[in-house]
Amino acid sequence: MSEAKYKISLAENWILNSGIQNLDKHSEAYGGFNAWYDADQKLFSFTYSEITGYGISTLLYLDKLNKNRLFVDRAKVAADWLIERAYDENEAFFCRYEDGKFMDKFCTFDAGMCLNALANLYKAAKDEKYLEISRKVADWVVNKMQKKDGSFYTRYFKEKNQFEENGDKWSKQPGSFLAKVSIGLLNLYCI
Repeated sequence: MSEAKYKISLAENWILNSGIQNLDKHSEAYGGFNAWYDADQKLFSFTYSEITGYGISTLLYLDKLNKNRLFVDRAKVAADWLIERAYDENEAFFCRYEDGKFMDKFCTFDAGMCLNALANLYKAAKDEKYLEISRKVADWVVNKMQKKDGSFYTRYFKEKNQFEENGDKWSKQPGSFLAKVSIGLLNLYCI
């Protein structure tokens, strides 16, 4: 086995077996990806929509390398968690699931990462539900989160009906990182 194939096999083993993806069918987080593992607490901190989007993209990339349908099946489980649990109709995906509930916020960047992942999953699985949710999320990003000058609000709090654009750290402020939202929008446009 070449060194490159060996390293890829390590990544495959990690994503499938590390616990980063919730695989407890009795859990409300089943299918979603966790943000990080707290070694001191010996548990994953929370389940995160953005990371679930990255997980889907990674699984699909690994499938392209090795043509193993297990990767697509696991990507579907993750996407189904996003759609069935994290999606709020007429909005987007709640950002994080922690302590048995979703926090009341929708993040533009997270929606963009999930949009790209779901568009890619549609291309791999040809299941219309992934295309449909991609369209809804794209509409939310463009029609609700994009300002007239083309920039984006970073977050939206539904209960307060409040947009955020000037938070206390980089991820809560508009900036160049939001340009990545265009990846999912362009991917959907190409479909």
